[in-house]
Amino acid sequence: MTTMHLHYWPIIIFVSLCIFLKLNELTKKHRNYKKRKLDHSYYTNVVINLFISLGLFALISCNYGFSNHLTPKLQNIIFYFMTTDALYYWIHRAIHKTPALKQFFHFTHHEAFHLVPMDVYYISHQEHILYLMIIFTLPLLFVHPNFMEYVAILLISLWHACYTHSEIKDNFPIPLFINSKYHKKHHKIGGGNYSIFFNIWDEYMGSNIKSNTPPPQQPQQPPPQQPQQPQPKNKKQTKIKKQKKQ
Repeated sequence: MTTMHLHYWPIIIFVSLCIFLKLNELTKKHRNYKKRKLDHSYYTNVVINLFISLGLFALISCNYGFSNHLTPKLQNIIFYFMTTDALYYWIHRAIHKTPALKQFFHFTHHEAFHLVPMDVYYISHQEHILYLMIIFTLPLLFVHPNFMEYVAILLISLWHACYTHSEIKDNFPIPLFINSKYHKKHHKIGGGNYSIFFNIWDEYMGSNIKSNTPPPQQPQQPPPQQPQQPQPKNKKQTKIKKQKKQ
């Protein structure tokens, strides 16, 4: 590990602590906080995922050759988000359609229906690493941003993720981004709304959850079996028995 990498760790710890404290503040003020009863394992999971995020960011910042242009280009940011959205949609959909993958990667994130901002980082570590590859790394094969564009993309992604897990009624300030209600349906109804930023792929593939879709029904328990009553005897048989007794 180089000296430059070592210099990043105090920054990683400081930024992780700032993000955690802010998310914790937003979560405790949220109306769903009392419904969740978050325990120590929840917070441990969140903190570990935060360190993984900042650690990967430090590695990319040290080793990736960012573009040298100084002025941020809007087309690079837009193309990065569109590339990320396409990759995320298909991987997210494949995980939901494959029970084994969903159990291994995605089960933790879908444990609760009542969302809070800190749920952004409440996912399994293997899923977090997978999605970090989708958001942090793979789009860099198609887009060549400068460092300022890259940081802006990651900050907007985190801001939007906190927004979609906060059940806020207002639309996201940036146009065309999916709103909180859109992602809430994915958690509470399921079977669609797999996109992370835009609803282009959900609309095109027909996986957009309509507003009149009913919530999933709980499996009904079979009714308790009634004890069988003895069948009434034949009248002729009862008469014969009476005659024998006489």
